[in-house]
Amino acid sequence: MISRRDFLLSSVATSAGLLSGPASLIAAGKCEGGEPACNANACYTRMFPKLARSSSIPNSSNEEGLGNLGELMMDDGNPESGDVAPVTAGYTYLGQFIDHDLTLDITPLELAKPSAECIRNFRTPFLDLDHLYGGGPSLSPFLYETNGPPGNERFLIGMTRNRRFNGRDQKPSADDLPRNSNGIALVGDPRQDENLIIAQLHVAFLKFHNRVMCELDKGKKGAVQSVGPAGATQFEQARRLVIWHYQYVVLNDFLRLLIDREVFDDLRRKLTARLGRSECFQIPIEFSVAAFRFGHSMVRDLYNMYNDDHENVSLSCLLALTGSGSKQLPCEDPGSKDIPFVLPADWVIEWSHFFLPNPPRPQVNEARRIDTKIAKGLHDLKIETIMQFNAAMANEPQKLTSPKNILPVRTLWRGARMGLPSGQDIAKALGIKPLNSEDEIAPAGGLQTDILRTYGLDRDTPLWYYILREAEISKTEGTRLGPVGSRIVGEVIAGALGADPNSFLSINPNWKPTLPGRRGEQSDNMAAVLRFAAGKCDRR
Repeated sequence: MISRRDFLLSSVATSAGLLSGPASLIAAGKCEGGEPACNANACYTRMFPKLARSSSIPNSSNEEGLGNLGELMMDDGNPESGDVAPVTAGYTYLGQFIDHDLTLDITPLELAKPSAECIRNFRTPFLDLDHLYGGGPSLSPFLYETNGPPGNERFLIGMTRNRRFNGRDQKPSADDLPRNSNGIALVGDPRQDENLIIAQLHVAFLKFHNRVMCELDKGKKGAVQSVGPAGATQFEQARRLVIWHYQYVVLNDFLRLLIDREVFDDLRRKLTARLGRSECFQIPIEFSVAAFRFGHSMVRDLYNMYNDDHENVSLSCLLALTGSGSKQLPCEDPGSKDIPFVLPADWVIEWSHFFLPNPPRPQVNEARRIDTKIAKGLHDLKIETIMQFNAAMANEPQKLTSPKNILPVRTLWRGARMGLPSGQDIAKALGIKPLNSEDEIAPAGGLQTDILRTYGLDRDTPLWYYILREAEISKTEGTRLGPVGSRIVGEVIAGALGADPNSFLSINPNWKPTLPGRRGEQSDNMAAVLRFAAGKCDRR
């Protein structure tokens, strides 16, 4: 039986065209022979190379301070904490979906080094849904149905399992990730089965592609029309439509809601100047290791409404309801889950509780506000979770003791070992006034103040913590990123769109979504994509 971890490593190796084992996936320290470990888009880079620092030393005073700080970065466990964000909880997981599309670094924490140009990124650095489509039907045939002609491929979608719940039978439906006989999800990136919400979002995009394929079958009578490429198969035409809708949502829905309004408006004005600007676009580690991890703070410990069958669903339950999660369900369900795993029919998500529908409904889950605390259920990690997404090491520990199992600690240590600049240094480089160490970073009476001041982290603040704190004390009170975080996140996403020769911005910057809907419904946001994906397609 292949393990989920081995499947991850073989998947990323196959997609990268590698034939060697996991050890070759890591470029520790300097690249072999002094040359870059990879070419073009295949490695990471830095936004601020002149600000790069040397790697921190494990067990040093600095890492002791970072460990103590990370241990304190835990939410108080109050289910209602962080309810100020006007952004609905679905955007937390859309952010995770975007992250999985742009970046995958499987370097173990123990091998993290400052040489960004030697670290392989096992995702393309574009918003091209390579974690959805894999290598396409030729290179990733396990993702697709095989009963149609070439060029007309639909995605496989898994069936949920029948279950009796709340006194009624829940019938199976096509609402799970496709899985093999061991319960391992058949997806372009196994991280898409990390938690139930990200898995259900992946299923929604599978359905979106299949619905577009069905509408294209109708020709001019279809609800959507082809945007090319000329002479392409119907599969490639559908793929372009799906990717363009996704890109439009990322830019005009996700970014618009979560970064500073002035930064967003400035990015939008300058978008056309970015087109084709760089033939070699790479994801900077200031984004992947720090800025885009702001979403960790948006995760909730409890979601009030999941669907009509399940209320007050805990994060631990959502983490368990996957092919890799715990055998025991920390939910209201009795007993253990079935192994191999198949999603029970009563756990299909109701998206109107996670993305604001039109008209809005009262029971919509909000995201946590962005601050320097992480939900209790995400704060501590199990060794199995950590091992799933890192390449194997010799003499690997079978268990981790605090603080090595704490997510914020691992994030802070990774940033320090990769030589990330401080938040203050980047603020100065961007021409932004840095946060004041006494009043804004470490105010008197603050939960983390003593640790910050004792180790000098109030004056030389880790970039990830700085970005979270900047958002927390901004005029929007954690409902958006502050200026430094907004600039890094916005610049990278806009850069990925501008450098991609196949993006809607590069080919037709005036293009807009035209998804059908009822009068008054938006057709260009994530809720519209989900509504269309879930709709029926009359093949007549």
